[in-house]
Formats: sequence, C-alpha cells, structure tokens
Amino acid sequence: MAESSNTEICGDCLVEHPSYERHISVYDYDGAIRELVLAYKVLKRYPLYRIFGKSISKNVKRKIQNIEFDCITFIPTPYLRRIARGFSPAELIANKCSKELKIPVKNLLKFKKHPKPQKNLNIKERKENIRGAFRCNEELKEKAVLLVDDIFTTGATIEEASKVLKKRGAKVYAATFAMRKKRNIDMQIAEIED
Repeated sequence: MAESSNTEICGDCLVEHPSYERHISVYDYDGAIRELVLAYKVLKRYPLYRIFGKSISKNVKRKIQNIEFDCITFIPTPYLRRIARGFSPAELIANKCSKELKIPVKNLLKFKKHPKPQKNLNIKERKENIRGAFRCNEELKEKAVLLVDDIFTTGATIEEASKVLKKRGAKVYAATFAMRKKRNIDMQIAEIED
C-alpha cells in the first residue's frame, strides 16, 4: 500500500491497488520542503540531491526493512528537459541512494514518447499525458526494484513506471523525498472529471 510520510494509507490505493507494492515519502510537499524541491529543480541547485538521497535512504532503511533490493532505478528526465536543466533530478538522487544503501543503480526506464511537463496538468490530464511513455527492455522476474523520484504529486508517473517494471516481472517499491497531500478539492475535481 502507498504510504505518506506520516504512515496514512492512501485512499485511492484502497479503491484500486497500484502497480507498486508500497510507496513511502519522507516529507509532505509544502512549505519549506516545497521551496527546497523547487530550488533543486527550477533554480538548478543540484547539490541538494545529497540531502534528498540521504533522507530517502534513511526512510527506506526504517520503513522497508525486510526487502533485499536487487537494484535502484529512477524516473528518467526527457532528453530536452535534461539538456535545458543540465541534470536529471531523480537520477542524481538514485545515485546517492545507491551509495547510502549499497544497492546498484540501473537505468531501467526509457521513453517511448516524450510527455509534456506534468506540473500544470490536472489529475486526468497527467494520467493521459504519461500513459505509454515508458518502456523497459530488461527481464526483471522476481527482482525487487526500488523506484526513486523527487516528488509524488498525483502518483500518475510512479504508477505508469511501476506498471512497466511490473510487466517485466519486478516487485516495485517506490520512494520519494516529498509527497503532495491530497486535498478535498482534488477529490471533488476528480469526481467531476470522471
């Protein structure tokens, strides 16, 4: 089951079980944490990856104790965005997690199509935008994979990536630095859109 930083079970996960086994996040995505993530991604303060990776690693050690991970992977950054930004946020974080947890990093996810940036899209648009975006060519039967990203907003990207990895045989556990709390207005909008 997906889990936020304060161990609540996600309501959506009770209705429709996600493709990942579990999701954990270190912090809620608001206030100073939101500013830190924006500084990392928008202001290109890439050395912050060390803080994010170390925090995620500590959280994984504390909350996912009985799993021996075969590898860590990450949500890739589309090529043009990576060039413009100068780095891939989740990849840097995954590499730091690898050092902390002593688990190898594998670049398992490749793009089949390049989605638009998700930040200005609503829940339904995010799911549609990311649908079919990833592929994985590696056989992962009975492998435990730790999927890392910086933020969990609606969960559309983590879900799509997990679905692809699961089809290749992996058991996927997702870990992020921050998670956006679902607000009542989000749930009302989702109901209207369906």
